Amino acid sequence: MAQPAITVVGSLMVDVFAHTPDWPVHGRVTHGESAFIDGGGKGANQALMVARMGWPVRLIGRVGRDVAGAGLTAHLRASGIDTTHVLQDTSTGTGLFMVLMSAAGHSGALAINGANGRLSIEDVRQRAEMVRRSAALITQLEIPPSVAAAALRIASEAGVLTVFNAAPRFDFPRSMLAWCDYVVVNDEEAGRLTGLTAQDATGAAEAAQRIEAMGARNVVVTMGARGAWTHTRDWQGHMPAPVMPPANLINAIGAGDAFVGALTVRLCEGASAREAVQFASAAAALSVTRRGAQAGLPARSDVEALLRRAIP
Repeated sequence: MAQPAITVVGSLMVDVFAHTPDWPVHGRVTHGESAFIDGGGKGANQALMVARMGWPVRLIGRVGRDVAGAGLTAHLRASGIDTTHVLQDTSTGTGLFMVLMSAAGHSGALAINGANGRLSIEDVRQRAEMVRRSAALITQLEIPPSVAAAALRIASEAGVLTVFNAAPRFDFPRSMLAWCDYVVVNDEEAGRLTGLTAQDATGAAEAAQRIEAMGARNVVVTMGARGAWTHTRDWQGHMPAPVMPPANLINAIGAGDAFVGALTVRLCEGASAREAVQFASAAAALSVTRRGAQAGLPARSDVEALLRRAIP
């Protein structure tokens, strides 16, 4: 029997990383040195990570009716994601995330939510039966919080595993945490949610307990190279991150999405929380050694190889 798909409700964006010798000056054209364009958006990234892990996955989201949206959707479809429910929006363009870096060390980012902000509760409700038949539901907050909440509630009430990446915004009703089997946040996000400092295991443990008290069943706080703290009903503890050579580190964009996608797949496969977090930590560690959010997502065989080296 075929595996039920993991459903991701979330954002799709185009990421642009540009390098220039000089920072732009008002009223003048600045000529850059190079640019790298990649697929992005937390929803698309997490769905792609699920596909890279070999699990069937579908994505519910919105893009503009433009070249960027068509290209991004085609890329995700070719990567093994069911994009039937990626809707085209005629009222606005596809989401865009642009990072500009100068030789002098200046940097700036521009995020345009675009069609992601047009995803609606009705879009999810029309697909409620599909959500109920899923192996798991993943969502985040580059879409309206009300839409994420609707997806979580539908899935939770049907007994579907729910994984909520509570980022990058924090203006969501805390009541929706009661529909979350797993809440995943990084140390900065945990601090924003709880008012605590969560940059070490002690702080992360305190923050995780506070997020659990808000209603979440299980909480994972990731801390980059410092590992992850897991607070579940079966296990609480610190999981060290695999040590990667500093010369291999490129950027952390997409690392959290690699973690969420890999974690969810292993949970669906019946792994314990500890095993799933260990696997997800290895996936995230590999992603920071590669360029781009989606281009940098590792294959399952690479994650398993890293674990074999790290755990004799």
